[in-house]
Amino acid sequence: MNRKLKISLVIFSLVVLLGCTSEEVKTSDQHIQIDLSKAIKVNEHLLYIPIGRGNDGCMMYQAYSQTNPTTQAIIYQNGLGGFSMSKNKQNCL
Repeated sequence: MNRKLKISLVIFSLVVLLGCTSEEVKTSDQHIQIDLSKAIKVNEHLLYIPIGRGNDGCMMYQAYSQTNPTTQAIIYQNGLGGFSMSKNKQNCL
């Protein structure tokens, strides 16, 4: 590998690493207020928090846990009380 290519690779790697580091610092200072009063308890460590209704009237939920990682996706409740990432407009709540 020639010298210019090595230097370019090192500079690129540093820029990428510094960009990731500054993003972590930037987001770690942010605090999000979460209203748990309307949350649906799925189990001891998992809640579904309502985040609003879509244009079709279906309530959208987001998974939340203080102790475990969660999938960051919109979740819908069907007329039978089940939850899914698939929306069924005919029987969503």
